Amino acid sequence: MTPHRRVIAASAAVGALVVSPLLVAPAAVALETTDAYAVVTPVSDQVTPPASYPYQPELRVFEEDPTDASLDRGAVPYDAIAPKLTELMTLTDRISTQVVGQSELGKDIYLVTVTAPETEAETAQQAAWREKIKHDAAAAAVDEELKAGYKVPLWFNANIHGNEWDGTDAVLEYLEYLATAPEDEVADVLANNRALRTSGGGQGVSPPAARSMRRR
Repeated sequence: MTPHRRVIAASAAVGALVVSPLLVAPAAVALETTDAYAVVTPVSDQVTPPASYPYQPELRVFEEDPTDASLDRGAVPYDAIAPKLTELMTLTDRISTQVVGQSELGKDIYLVTVTAPETEAETAQQAAWREKIKHDAAAAAVDEELKAGYKVPLWFNANIHGNEWDGTDAVLEYLEYLATAPEDEVADVLANNRALRTSGGGQGVSPPAARSMRRR
């Protein structure tokens, strides 16, 4: 056999070795289908949704903590959050605040809702539409009244971990803007959305409170 033919034969043999596993591979097996995981779970018993909006309770004020590490970097300390939220609630009916749990050190975790005022009937209707979306998405998709009137939730997590101050500071600034901006600048957001903002105590969110936040 000439050298040229030996190269061709060797190349063919190598090609056969490379391809052969593909030729003898077992037939593909279809993936087993499983039921979808449930994404709807009950709201924590730590949280009672407001019957109407605004919902503006008196918030517990915490003593100043000189060891709060946020002070060293010029960030808003935890003890300043409740007074700021109280100030905003006195300025406008756009702001509602709930305490939805406590951190490991017993500090309140806040859920702030920004939306246009709602009567009890309007809040109940929003809740009914939300349940329809969660439990019967196909029917909700063709419900013209729902599509026109449902306030789409917008959730901002303002303190993901205890050492991440920036989210809380940014959200407090945005809340102040929404509370004080001219009506024409924020009317669309207020009428068509519920902007939800959570802020923890800097020591971790207790599990039930964390779960409830994701269901609003």
